[in-house]
Amino acid sequence: MIFKLQEVRKSRSMSQQELAVKCGLALTTIQSYESGRKKQYNHELIEKFCEVLECTPADLFVLEPVAA
Repeated sequence: MIFKLQEVRKSRSMSQQELAVKCGLALTTIQSYESGRKKQYNHELIEKFCEVLECTPADLFVLEPVAA
């Protein structure tokens, strides 16, 4: 599963700093999610991202193709 936080954030013309402030998170946390270093997504965090970015969880995640 691919987390498209950066793609969705940029499509809303929002900076990492702005997203961090609106979500009540540290800038480094947003950077960690966008770089893939942080991969634990709890329900409350996904809801917050969706609220701030005005999107759905389906907008934030895409399934990776299965290698044959």
